[in-house]
Amino acid sequence: MRQRAYPQVTVVTDPRQTAETREAIEEYLTDDADARQLSASDIELVARSGSDFIDEISDVIEQITRFVTGIGVISLVVGAIGIANVMLVSVTERTREIGIMKAVGARNRDVMGVFLIEAGLLGTLGSVLGVPLGLAVGFGATRYAEVGFALALDWMVLAVVVGILVGVVAGLYPAWRAARVDPIDALRHE
Repeated sequence: MRQRAYPQVTVVTDPRQTAETREAIEEYLTDDADARQLSASDIELVARSGSDFIDEISDVIEQITRFVTGIGVISLVVGAIGIANVMLVSVTERTREIGIMKAVGARNRDVMGVFLIEAGLLGTLGSVLGVPLGLAVGFGATRYAEVGFALALDWMVLAVVVGILVGVVAGLYPAWRAARVDPIDALRHE
């Protein structure tokens, strides 16, 4: 004798009674239904509601957000190291220029200011170029996943501000090192 089995049964209920309906279905599946005897031992009978699917989607979105945040943090660290390296090379190459600035009356904070502004500009340039690139990647990902794409202007502004801050923080040590250059030794430097 053949027995017809349905892999899924949808029950429509009043949204205010979803919990009670789910409990009744689970009780039926465990106590009264003959599905347990007719199903294979590796089959699990469950009752799921729309909120279960929403929770699963939320979990996936949360994992994607963590992944993208991790990539962003790694990118910021790499960018900061790059800016610090460029600024250290700049200080080394401009030792004579720093000596001339100090010889004509520039104070340590003036020299630091020059290099911090340069580092801030590097951070600004990186973030201003990075935002459109990030938008393009995000747009492509949303088209691939067939979901909506929305611009978050506050996050774009925050990205530029963070880029500037990363540049300035990465430039602190090179700027401090430039300010500590002895003008006499710097003028002898070739």
